[in-house]
Amino acid sequence: MEEEIAEEEGRNPAKEKRTKPEKTPEDLAAIAYLDRLRSGEGETMPMNLPLACVVKVVAYEEVPKANDRYALATLLGPAGRTWKMCINRYYLEKGMRALFVSGDAAMPNTDRFRNRDVAKVKLRVFRFGFGVKETRLLPIVSRNIYYYNCGLLYPLDEFPELKGVRTGTVCAERLGIEKVYELRRLVAMPKPKKGSVFVPGRS
Repeated sequence: MEEEIAEEEGRNPAKEKRTKPEKTPEDLAAIAYLDRLRSGEGETMPMNLPLACVVKVVAYEEVPKANDRYALATLLGPAGRTWKMCINRYYLEKGMRALFVSGDAAMPNTDRFRNRDVAKVKLRVFRFGFGVKETRLLPIVSRNIYYYNCGLLYPLDEFPELKGVRTGTVCAERLGIEKVYELRRLVAMPKPKKGSVFVPGRS
């Protein structure tokens, strides 16, 4: 009946149902804010951050119009430095402490660095010579929401050895985290002669 009335009035009901509602001023402001995050407008890329350190979340803001999935966290690290990162919602809150791992890190291949709720990682094999190799996890740093994302954040629950350390403590060596560039440099070094497994810098 409704379709018949619509036809008499010259309307197309199917098309009317597909019509999107007009955006409110709040919607437009949220979209503009998300665009600024994606382009890095008004922000500065954090430089010379530690390879890994304990940080504290000093501000937490949910990002509107980002599929209800993301939040922008402000972190307090070494020497009172602060920087921002876009993270998945819900596993961190303001006041919580976390482990920051830089985007150029090579992490041990262990389950605690494979937390799918926190981050994505990729497995890489570094071959240093005949019979000498290591498997490492490399961070996949997502910049689809925040242009200046620079690493990963892990809750401290999986790192009991860091429970009592102060915020800002650099802890890459304690966790066996190395710079991926250093591992690649060792891979590129001249290989020893066949029959020898000695490679400088690795054991």
